[in-house]
Amino acid sequence: MKLPVSWLGEYTEVGSPDEVAGILTRAGIEIEDQEGEVLDLGISANRADLLSVLGVSRELAVHQGNSVQVPPLSESSGDPVDVEVSVEVPGLCDRYTARVIEGVTVGESPSWMKERLEAAGVRPVNNIVDITNYVLLESGQPLHAFDRDLLKGKQISVRSGKREKMTAIDGREYELTPEMLVIADQDVPVAIAGVMGGKDSEVHEGTKNILLESASFDRISVRRTSRKLGLISDSSYRFERGVDWATVDWASQRAAQLMAELAGGTVLSGVVDVSRPAPEIAPISFRPERVSRVLGMEISAVRIEEILKGIGCEKDGSGAILPPANRRDLREEVDLIEEVVRVEGYDRVPSDTALQTRVVKDQPIDLVRQEVRSILMGTGCFEVVTWSFQGKKYSSLEEGVWSKEGPLGLRDPEGNVDRVLRKSIRPSLVEVLETNQNYKEELAPVFELATVYYHQKGSFGEKKVLGLATPYGYADLKGRMEQLLSHLGVSARQVSLRMDVVQEVPEVAVGELDFEALVSEASLARKFTDFSRTPPVKRDLAIVLKEEVSWEQVETTIRETGSEMLGEIEFIDLYRGKPVPSGCKSLALRMTFQASGRTLTSEEVEKAVSAVVKALGENLGGELRS
Repeated sequence: MKLPVSWLGEYTEVGSPDEVAGILTRAGIEIEDQEGEVLDLGISANRADLLSVLGVSRELAVHQGNSVQVPPLSESSGDPVDVEVSVEVPGLCDRYTARVIEGVTVGESPSWMKERLEAAGVRPVNNIVDITNYVLLESGQPLHAFDRDLLKGKQISVRSGKREKMTAIDGREYELTPEMLVIADQDVPVAIAGVMGGKDSEVHEGTKNILLESASFDRISVRRTSRKLGLISDSSYRFERGVDWATVDWASQRAAQLMAELAGGTVLSGVVDVSRPAPEIAPISFRPERVSRVLGMEISAVRIEEILKGIGCEKDGSGAILPPANRRDLREEVDLIEEVVRVEGYDRVPSDTALQTRVVKDQPIDLVRQEVRSILMGTGCFEVVTWSFQGKKYSSLEEGVWSKEGPLGLRDPEGNVDRVLRKSIRPSLVEVLETNQNYKEELAPVFELATVYYHQKGSFGEKKVLGLATPYGYADLKGRMEQLLSHLGVSARQVSLRMDVVQEVPEVAVGELDFEALVSEASLARKFTDFSRTPPVKRDLAIVLKEEVSWEQVETTIRETGSEMLGEIEFIDLYRGKPVPSGCKSLALRMTFQASGRTLTSEEVEKAVSAVVKALGENLGGELRS
């Protein structure tokens, strides 16, 4: 957020831009850039109170021991407001106020206002629009000015969309749906609540009468609408982070007063204010002596009280602390302690403070997670993170994996199910590969460790699972899964494993296994075996076997001969055709023999090989190929 230091000076004492930047940095507020007297602040999501010039001024004042001069408001005059406002969805609109300013002259804003707006990165439009933007930057409260004469009827309704269309002030047409909150006149929507106003009711050069909106909309509703429409504005940015209920009316009065002063209008008396009770502020039990124990430094109770009062806190009858309504980040005692040290100065915390530490033993789930990631990434797989919501594509891959019941629905503030949680991560992984394919990216296997959600005997259940998708087909997927399980010392029969080929995306195969079962069955202990310093001896065999004999049977039979010298057994080749009889196959393999601390003799190796040939003949009907 950009703001000029001279603007801050309207409300509290300030020094040079460098001094102001230093104070804010020490207070934990990031200065992303500085150009002359303009500071570009990086405001974290939990400090919505700093998204205004007044908010930053209060922060400066408390750190300097100064006060803040809030602009005074004058009484309105003229006839009473004759507008009706109805809020049909009170759960999504805590407060809606409407004021009327008559007889304005739309024109250019004074140079001081234009300069401040431009310094803050806002393009001046006309005096009415500029005032709404100016007060937004000043107070953090979004406003919208309608041309009252372009509104049909003398009523405003805050309601849900009705699958209708509206052209916004950016010139684009948007399709509105029932899950979106809109502002409507007697007939049609005139604004997307908390996001942007409509083109058909915007202020223009001939506008004479203004209906000024100031409201508090539900954060989640604004965020969802903004993302769905791909429309982000200065207003939606602030509504998503939360606005102060009490500032709604103050900002309206401030903007109306400026319109009277700078546009020659008359503010009608009164205000239409449709609101729910102000949100209750939960008291925080606070122990001043706890501050010294946590910080390792002494701060007097008088100084602590001074700091908390400076940031806007009050005490209730029981001595608990009531944080200011615009500080949603202050909810626990430790939050207040953090505020004390922020104002007192992080640099005052002694660096030699002894901290109590203890050794934490690694948990099996963390060790297995680390091992799984290492194994899969070592084989060329990429880890991905996808949404927990169920996508519409490939939903068939979810059926019957962990639950046969339907998915879990998420309800909006009105109780309607607007999306569901995924029962499997396999559809998400397939969509990742499909997206990469559409962007002409080189495809590679992807995996994800995540949680899935499902109904379970009338209640809800969740499970940690591991999903793997590969663009190289079923055999590649099976090989990677078996390799992973082998490295973890787990039998594929002991964990739930589901693998499928996705017909819609050629060659893609996707699998998912129970990660919790994997953790319980995994054996990560490795027995150290010293390597032999003597040369190995390799022997190749070509064995003729029946077609139905598998490689697993061959390998198991060789191992069961019990030779301690036998090391690796490698598959070399498979041959069918003359002179091998019909219904048979020739299997070529290589065995490695080695002894620790000594060199094997030819007699020892030949004896071991003869035992292998005999076992293959007796157990599997195999014969040496001539």
